[in-house]
Amino acid sequence: MTRAGMTRAGSGARPDRPGPARRQPRRTPVLRRSTAPAPASAVAPRAAAAVTAENCRPGRIRRDQAHHLLAAELLLDRRLRTGDTQLLGYGFDDAPSADPSCEYVRGFNAGAGQYVLQIAFHPAALPVRCHRFALRSPGDAPYETEELTLDGHHCVHLVATALRPCLLGIRWDWE
Repeated sequence: MTRAGMTRAGSGARPDRPGPARRQPRRTPVLRRSTAPAPASAVAPRAAAAVTAENCRPGRIRRDQAHHLLAAELLLDRRLRTGDTQLLGYGFDDAPSADPSCEYVRGFNAGAGQYVLQIAFHPAALPVRCHRFALRSPGDAPYETEELTLDGHHCVHLVATALRPCLLGIRWDWE
């Protein structure tokens, strides 16, 4: 299960100054990518699926087989006002290709105040290495990397604050 969250609406909000009641969208886009092409048997259209677990529900879900992408929209039950936070927990039970996943990436077009990402692995399928990374745009070399260590519950996580526009994620190696 991927736990991502603490989405903060607006920027520069202070607890002693709630700020204007500017309303933010009630949806959060999520993108999952496989690095290897899908086999011919997996190219046939099939229903894409995402499982939501905490504080959200699935909206539109789309698959792009040519680019090995699965995009899901997570809907919140309320609109966020400037300074509000929302913790989301979600997991995918479908992959964009038949190959094992090796990364999870989240894009921030306008930056973000806080972001937490946790990846949990099944005890029978543990990676040999995990790294946090940040990219300025797809295809760029990472400008930030850090090795992560699996904890006793077979999880790794990252916490980021004051994010500028970037792609932020966790990669893992199976061999």
